[in-house]
Parts: sequence; C-alpha cells; structure tokens
Amino acid sequence: MEVYNKVYDTPLEFFQFCKANALPNYSSHEREQSRTEFTGTKSFEEAVSLIDKGWEPSKMKSMSNRITLRSVKQRMKLKRDNYGGTLLIDRYTQGIDKSFRRKYRSPKEDKHVTIAIEINETGNMTINQIFLKACVVSSIVENLRLQNVSCSIYGYFAIADVGEKFGLSEVVPIKRRNEKLQLYKLGAMLHPSCFRRLYFGRLENGSKASDNPISHMKDFVFGGSYGCANSTLSAKTKSLVSEVARDERVLYIPQIRLAKFSLHDEEDATKWVNDFVQTANAMFNE
Repeated sequence: MEVYNKVYDTPLEFFQFCKANALPNYSSHEREQSRTEFTGTKSFEEAVSLIDKGWEPSKMKSMSNRITLRSVKQRMKLKRDNYGGTLLIDRYTQGIDKSFRRKYRSPKEDKHVTIAIEINETGNMTINQIFLKACVVSSIVENLRLQNVSCSIYGYFAIADVGEKFGLSEVVPIKRRNEKLQLYKLGAMLHPSCFRRLYFGRLENGSKASDNPISHMKDFVFGGSYGCANSTLSAKTKSLVSEVARDERVLYIPQIRLAKFSLHDEEDATKWVNDFVQTANAMFNE
C-alpha cells in the first residue's frame, strides 16, 4: 500500500489547506436536507467558519462537566504560613509563628499522556454521537488534570481506497503539552463537517492538491464510498502520531463503531470517560 503522510502545525492550517484544495459542492448526498443532517452545516462556507467559532463550545463545556467523574478530586494539601488563608486564633494569640492555614495544590508530577482521536467517523454515526465523543475528550482532559496528568491532543485521519492500494494518513495537533485546551479547536476538528465536507471535498478534487503524490485520488471516491478503514494503515497512522508527539504513552480514541461501549447518551459517555481515564492511569503503572 502506498501511503501519503501529512502532518499539520495547527487546526487552522488544516482548514486552510482543505479550503484551498476542495470542491465546495461535493457530489454525494445531493439533497440539501440530507446533506445538512449528514454534515451539521448548511454550506461549505459555514463548515470553513467552524475554525473560528467552534462547535457550540458552551454546550460542550456544560455536557463535559456533567460527565466528569465525581470521584476524581484535585489533590489539595494544608500549609501553615504567616499570611493568607484561615487565621488560627489559638496560635495567633500565643504569638506563635505561622498562624494562618491555607490550602494549596500539590506539586504537579511529571506525568503526561498523548490523546489521539480518530476523526473519520463512518456515515451511520449521527451528529449527536460525534458531539458526545468531543465532550468525552474534553472530560478526559479535565479528569486527568485533576490527577495532575497533563495531556496533548492530536486528531488523525486514516483512509484507504476501496482497492486498498493507496492510503491517506494525516495528523493535526489540537492541544500541545503546555497549552490549555481550547474547546473551539476541539469542536472544529471533531465536527462532522470537518470530515464530511472539507475532507470529502479534498478527496473529490485530489488532483488540485499540488503536494499530493497520489495522482488518482478519484479512486477513493467510488460507488458513493469515500474510502474505508484498514488495519495496516491505522497502525501506521498511530505510529505517526506517536512520532509527531514524541510520546510513547498514547491513548487512542477510535471510531465510535470500534469502541468498547456504544455512545448514545450521557450515561454512555460517562462509561467512555471512566474507561479511558483508567486506561491512561494504567500506563503509569506499567
């Protein structure tokens, strides 16, 4: 299999590349209503604008908080000091030094994990399911933060043509190690339109991509199909993510259809969060 690898520096670069190398009106799902239900946007232009506004960040934050594990608490310690916090009357009246007590966060441990998200969801996954997946990722980051584990996040695409002769393996950083998670970036990359409008448009107009060594990208668009999953390509893409992130500890979040649990509501999402947080913690015990 001939594999085309591409690594972007930012989500913005990915969106700009797709905008410059895509056919805005791709041929599949021609009915406007069907297209909107499938992509979650009304036009190609609206899909491009997601990089600026994200995907309902307020709703995403609210839902992420609801599925955050309540049993996880940030480590806090008590410290006596000469100022700030709660005054200890007995010590103060006796003139004892350090008569104030305050809470402080325990020092962060040098723990880090890379989260890799497979973005190319199959066509039978609904917009709501994909939105839940984005909330799951946000909640995982918060849960690990409360345990003093930092994260970086990468989105990746792994698409093979129907004949499995060619493969597209692409990686997009969403959050780097020392950055704060920006929900608008996460939402933009995981929004259905990112894959089903921008990426599909690129596949149909592959010959326009000047740096694309695959000369027959039309092979990907065959019989209404926009490529398929391939275990060999997926493994190579995971290795590419690990190489780009320079991290051996990588937590892979697969397509919804390949996950251990279904994903239809907040209860399912909580199961996802619990499972992936446990998997991440297990990495540090190996």
